[in-house]
Amino acid sequence: MPRIYIKDRSNTDSSNQEPSYMSKEYTQIMKGIAIMMMVWLHLFNNISAAQYYADLTIGTRPLAWLLAGACNPVGIFIALGGYGLYCVYLKEKDEHHVSRIIKLYGHYWLITATFIAVGSIGGGITYLSDLQTIIYNITGLRTTWNGECWFLLPYSILSLSYPIIFRVIGRCRPWLVVGATFIGSFLMMALLHFYHATISPNPLLFLPVALVEFLFCFCCGALAKKYAVIERFNGWLRRSGIGNKSLLSILCVLILVRILIPHSSWGGIFSLTLLLLLSAIKYQTWTRTGLAFLGAHSMNIWMIHTWFCYYLFHDFFYGFNYPILIFAATLGASILASMLVNAIFVFVEKRPRKRVN
Repeated sequence: MPRIYIKDRSNTDSSNQEPSYMSKEYTQIMKGIAIMMMVWLHLFNNISAAQYYADLTIGTRPLAWLLAGACNPVGIFIALGGYGLYCVYLKEKDEHHVSRIIKLYGHYWLITATFIAVGSIGGGITYLSDLQTIIYNITGLRTTWNGECWFLLPYSILSLSYPIIFRVIGRCRPWLVVGATFIGSFLMMALLHFYHATISPNPLLFLPVALVEFLFCFCCGALAKKYAVIERFNGWLRRSGIGNKSLLSILCVLILVRILIPHSSWGGIFSLTLLLLLSAIKYQTWTRTGLAFLGAHSMNIWMIHTWFCYYLFHDFFYGFNYPILIFAATLGASILASMLVNAIFVFVEKRPRKRVN
């Protein structure tokens, strides 16, 4: 996801001056957790993939598959995007309004071109079959080459249109925003459920559906900043004497409920509740450092990991046999590839440009 760092620690819209916990570091920690959820989800969310690994089972269901049911990373990324962009909105000028998306697409194009070259040369796979497919994938209208990048374009449109969205939010009561966007999201999920075969292959139908579905988490993230929800929640926890052990217990119960009731209708609520709890936990130094490192690479890992575990090297990574090893290998390879991508971008950005007289 685009790197929107939350540097504004003021409670502009609230008189309750609780200390802020959504600093730049905590934003990256949340992204680090979300990207691990995404990798785990894509590795083990298909029950048929259980044939490729050995795992503990509960009844007849693999444990890895059950845990994948509690992973809803897109909602977390969207909510963080809404929160971060509202911080930007509070400033007088957004200097990176368009360049933020250009950078996002730049990473997407570089990563896509690299793995297409590997697949074409090393695997004999044909990608450039027709002009429509090329246009769809370049623009993100329909990412058939790497299907897990499906929310690239909807998120980019939200990011570009956030000033309009937040002006509308500013004129409405928060309960109305939450209620209207939740109903809209629920209706879009219902449409996708009943008309999936018609909507999903058609980008002109899928794009508006995805945009409306995203508005719930996106607007809730913005409202969390506007009304200092996270700061107030952390302040309430301190006053109530609720510490890490209690928070972790609540987190485990929430995850268990999600595993038992994996219906998409409350996926957004689950993501927002999970994010609120995770933002309140106090992490050890080494944990903070590791998660923040993953968060810094989350955008690249999102675009990279399924090239490894789905499209090009499936048998190699599932050949590690055990879920934790499959996960570690996929995540590790994605991190290394992400570091290489970042190094290329740093090289390009530092390269001297010729002056045009």
